Order: sequence, then C-alpha cells, then structure tokens
Amino acid sequence: MEPFADKIREMILSNNAGPENLFEVILILVDSKGTRPDKAVISPRKISEGDNVSYVFHINHIMYHYNISDNNKLSLFEKGIIRNDGIMDIVILSEELSRWYFDGFLGKTLLMRSNIKV
Repeated sequence: MEPFADKIREMILSNNAGPENLFEVILILVDSKGTRPDKAVISPRKISEGDNVSYVFHINHIMYHYNISDNNKLSLFEKGIIRNDGIMDIVILSEELSRWYFDGFLGKTLLMRSNIKV
C-alpha cells in the first residue's frame, strides 16, 4: 500500500481535509475540438515525474488530477486547487494544449477517425 493511504484514510474518517496543499486536486476541462476521444471514461493512471507522484482519471472532458507528493509540486496545482474558502477554479485547456495534455495522460496519441485526412 502506498505510504499516503493511511494519512488519507485518517483524514476522511476524521472529516479533516487538512491544509489545502497537502493532497491537492484540480479539475481540468479538456476541449480538444473533437481531435481526441475526450468524451469518454478512461482508467486512472499514476504519473511519476522525479519526486512528484500524481493520479489522474478522465470522465467526459474533465480530468481529475490528484497530487500526493510532499515536494516538487507541479505549478499547475497553484491555479485550481480546492482552497480552504471552498472556492475551486476549473482549469480550461483547449486546442493544442488540450491535445498535448490528453496525449500525455494517455501516454500515447489517439486520433479520432474523423480527423484523419484521406
């Protein structure tokens, strides 16, 4: 079991969210203009980059991105984490940036048949 699982379990059972930067979550709206299968449910994925570990899952245009690292935080989380005041901004990615992010999440590029020029 991952080392953070007990901490998350304890936080849930005690109804204590802790500091807003402890286990960060952001929602990312992906609008690839139909060039990726972004209206789908895609299995969760663990992403490790150096000391940073996060989990991402995708449901119909929205990516739910959870950062569980204590250090080496991704700057993206500064933009849209759930804050203690209850406000959460949704990051919107479109065009090329959304395609790049979606492909990075999958670890490969999937093109929709409607986008293939014959």
